[in-house]
Amino acid sequence: MLFQGQEFWSRTPFDYLADDEPELSARVREGRRSFLTQFPSLNAEAISKALRTPGNLRTFEDCRFDWSERNRTNEALSLHRDLVALRREDPIFAAQCYGAIDSAVIGAEAFLLRCFGERGDDRLLAINLGSDLTPESLAAPLVAPPQGRMWSEIFSSQNPAYGGSGSPVFEKSARWRIPGYTAIALVAMPESDEASLTLAAQAHR
Repeated sequence: MLFQGQEFWSRTPFDYLADDEPELSARVREGRRSFLTQFPSLNAEAISKALRTPGNLRTFEDCRFDWSERNRTNEALSLHRDLVALRREDPIFAAQCYGAIDSAVIGAEAFLLRCFGERGDDRLLAINLGSDLTPESLAAPLVAPPQGRMWSEIFSSQNPAYGGSGSPVFEKSARWRIPGYTAIALVAMPESDEASLTLAAQAHR
């Protein structure tokens, strides 16, 4: 799910809007303020005072896109385009078959998601929401590729095309290093299959 403008890191606010008569609009604003008090981070007086009036024309106008931002954030746009394409076109990610997905926690802020393919062409997502992770070893069975295969990267949020600094090459014998605040998608390729380079190029187009 993408909120409006998220695909190019828009700075335009995404306020709650409701086109009502003034009296109803005031009640809607108060009702929304009351509803949000259940969330500790939004229950401060300063936050309550900063809530925009849903029926105010200025609230609506301020939510209009500045489309020039789209041309200044090509890296963000490329990232979201590639993610959408990967979700739509990759046969394993697109299948989302019940019972064919497993997960494992590999750190305080890192985890794995593995999607199993019918022919051993599994996908593995390594997601690190914290600082760089370089474990001495990974005991999680999900890390092991199917027999006769090795992991090959098809997506990394650290791709320089997205403004990242690059990510390490994943090899069967290499010690894993997962950069901080990074998501990496791997495909289980036959060890002798040179097509992994083609897949990586397609994912980063």
